[in-house]
Amino acid sequence: MRKKILISVAIVVFVFAVFLVYKVLSKRDLGIEVGQKRMELKQEIEISSDEFGYIADIQVDSRGRIYICDGMNNTIHLYDGDGKFLGKIGKAGEGPGEFKMLNGIIIGENDTVYAIPFFLQKNGDFLLTYREYYTTVDYMKPKYMYLFQVDRNGQTGQNPLLKVLAPQVLVFGEGRSFSLIGGIPFGEKTIWRSDSKGNIYFANSSVLGINSLGFDGEQKNLFSYEVDKIKITKKKWLKLFRGDENRYLKLNKSLTPVPKFLPVIGDFIVDSKGRFWIVRDIGKDDYDYICMVFDDKGSKISQFDIHDNVSLKLCSGDYVYAVKKDELDVQSVVKYRVIEK
Repeated sequence: MRKKILISVAIVVFVFAVFLVYKVLSKRDLGIEVGQKRMELKQEIEISSDEFGYIADIQVDSRGRIYICDGMNNTIHLYDGDGKFLGKIGKAGEGPGEFKMLNGIIIGENDTVYAIPFFLQKNGDFLLTYREYYTTVDYMKPKYMYLFQVDRNGQTGQNPLLKVLAPQVLVFGEGRSFSLIGGIPFGEKTIWRSDSKGNIYFANSSVLGINSLGFDGEQKNLFSYEVDKIKITKKKWLKLFRGDENRYLKLNKSLTPVPKFLPVIGDFIVDSKGRFWIVRDIGKDDYDYICMVFDDKGSKISQFDIHDNVSLKLCSGDYVYAVKKDELDVQSVVKYRVIEK
């Protein structure tokens, strides 16, 4: 009898131990590691409007007002912190109070709004991007993107602050007939961002790491983080092409190389605390993306799942602002509260 009781107790202990191991492993799958914080984004408001064209940027001023940069309609939609519409700033055109090629906004001192196709820097200068474009004649020749510093008088620096390879394009052709079709999906690219103090950061999408860029052009690697590369499956391609099998099969006819692995970095933002929020596609069926948060020294703070239809644009204080797309690619702006446990 006593032997049976001991065996029963041993079985219970064994099952409990297996359960604990399972819980630990499942937490690792979600990116919850020892010493990390639990972070999640809790949606507070969603702003949608039939007047939104293409949301290129989002900024917030000292009073919590939300500025939505509409690159298609060349205007700025203004809302209060609770999502109440306050009005518009500017319209398309070339006269006073009108915008042309609007793709970004910066909130400066005293809540001054700079609505220009440049990055505004803390020394009062701007950053201008320039890129070389591929043609059907030299599509295999490397093309580059440049980042120049421009002063308030419109004078461009003699040398670029940054020179990187431009994203490759898909090229199809037979005989003497060629066609170029946009950038290669999942292709390698360089992403650059600036923080609220005007510091510049950039990353290559094939390496999980962040670099800083000085105003004298000096580059410094802040940190790198080892991760496994994930192969791009047929299912992933078909999801991108909305199930169009012909578009998938056409990839085999591309004259330029088609990537075999997903980008290590899809995008990143820098918050007001100097932390880096790096979004990565991991190819899962339910939540395609994860967000990895690092401090300014490169220590991983947290990791959590994020929907693939959400694009993080800004993290200010305790809030994250993002652009969300529905099934028809209609955009809205979502304000999340950052919950840290």
